[in-house]
Amino acid sequence: MPMCRSNGAGTEQKNKFSFITWFLPYLAIEPMLSAGLPEYHFDPAGLFRYIWGLLESECILLIVNQGLAEARLQEQLFEFEALSAEKLGLLDSPFKAFHYPRYGWVLFKSETKA
Repeated sequence: MPMCRSNGAGTEQKNKFSFITWFLPYLAIEPMLSAGLPEYHFDPAGLFRYIWGLLESECILLIVNQGLAEARLQEQLFEFEALSAEKLGLLDSPFKAFHYPRYGWVLFKSETKA
């Protein structure tokens, strides 16, 4: 599996990966704007399709969302993309408590859904 590297928006990555973790994707515009990012970068469906395309067939994407509202938006995105995701539900941590609860999802990219 190639090494992961961060390159800003990530939209120039050419490698394929066996396992991708995606923590706190922007699914609503308000958090993105409050983080100081420009509105023209807001494209949750487009970025999801890009990340999904970086995943090799027969491999796994793990997504962690912040808060129940964001988890619901994530679920709607999966439905829009006609993908089945395993809902991990509320995630617990032995470390410092999160300000907002975290919810997890696992997607398996099979040959038939690539």
